[in-house]
Amino acid sequence: MFAQLKNTTTLRPDPKKDTFGYQLKKREYFDRLALQRKDPKAILIVMATSVRQADWTKASHDRLEVSHCCYWVSLEGQAAKEGVESQTVRIPTANVFDANALANILDKLDRGESLNEY
Repeated sequence: MFAQLKNTTTLRPDPKKDTFGYQLKKREYFDRLALQRKDPKAILIVMATSVRQADWTKASHDRLEVSHCCYWVSLEGQAAKEGVESQTVRIPTANVFDANALANILDKLDRGESLNEY
């Protein structure tokens, strides 16, 4: 599996809403994620954090703690808007990226199921 990780300090996804918009600044980022492929599948992971890294990470010799939420989406098969360099994608707030989500994603891939129907 291929994952493109993006961080934003300007968005605050509202979990009461079904989705939020995230803008991929380069068309090639969208095109790579939207490409229909057998293997490896690709997902976009977006993390919304504060500007100061010290506010959302703590590191020690035995752990790394990250205290903000990540969301994921599969863009496979989606079409880009013609002539638009920066593509905005909708990310479901239900798609929280955590250990359970990763296990479910990998299980779906093992069964040959689409990630777009998560």
